[in-house]
Amino acid sequence: MLVAITLIVSFCLDGIVSNFIPIHSQLLIPLLTLMSLLIIYPYFNHHEDDYLKVAGVLGLCYDIVFTDTVFLHCVLFLLVALFIRLLNEWFSNNIVSIGFMVVLVIAFDRILEYSILSLVGFFAFDGMYLLQGIYSSILLNVIYAILLYVVTDKISRKFHIRKID
Repeated sequence: MLVAITLIVSFCLDGIVSNFIPIHSQLLIPLLTLMSLLIIYPYFNHHEDDYLKVAGVLGLCYDIVFTDTVFLHCVLFLLVALFIRLLNEWFSNNIVSIGFMVVLVIAFDRILEYSILSLVGFFAFDGMYLLQGIYSSILLNVIYAILLYVVTDKISRKFHIRKID
């Protein structure tokens, strides 16, 4: 239930926040749904198949609601979910690690997205545009992921919800 609430809240907040932040913002590009994938991974307790299904469905919903690129984010969210699984093997689950993993996940997602869109000819690849997309996404998403981690961690401790630490 905590996982579903986290995903729904993040998905809705992505839409709400994007209405208030200019599309060409230099500091605050929301990727809140993607951050929720990072936060919910430990709650799947080694059920990676279920986690990947959730990531794929979430990416497809993201495509349908927020973009006009059908299946792009479905594939991206699946690849990012695999990357998050790998990161969780290397790092423990705490506030500092979450902050660091957010930066890595954003960089991974942006590099994949720009590479795919460049390969299909959606736009010409520009390294500066890629770097701007990465650094402009970090501030808001690190703050959100840390807040989400603290809230979900407190709830999971209070209600004895098992997760990987």
